[in-house]
Amino acid sequence: MRDALAPLRHREFRLPFGGHVVSFAGSAMAPIALAFGVLELGGSAGDLGLVLTLSILPQVFFLLAGGVIADRLPRHIVMVASNYVSGLAQAKSAARAITCHGASSRTSCSRACPPGTRWVRSC
Repeated sequence: MRDALAPLRHREFRLPFGGHVVSFAGSAMAPIALAFGVLELGGSAGDLGLVLTLSILPQVFFLLAGGVIADRLPRHIVMVASNYVSGLAQAKSAARAITCHGASSRTSCSRACPPGTRWVRSC
């Protein structure tokens, strides 16, 4: 066990490893949060499937565009910039979900955010 943790003693390994763990955890939780949001708004299993399927389309587009960009720029800059943009996008989605700005109307927002169930209520 001690040998397995030996690389963590080195700062040059610890920083990228910690960043990767945080990035992976956030990316893994995003579809789960999206599923809870769709179901909380009264969506069906079919609606959830459609939303999760449509959430993959930007990933496919940016994967192709990112390959072109990665061929032309230094690898470190591309990795840092992509993690930064991903974090901003997920933070924006989380903020919209918490504050009910993702609801389509005031009525659906009231239904999605009954009193006492949200931390922030801006509807």
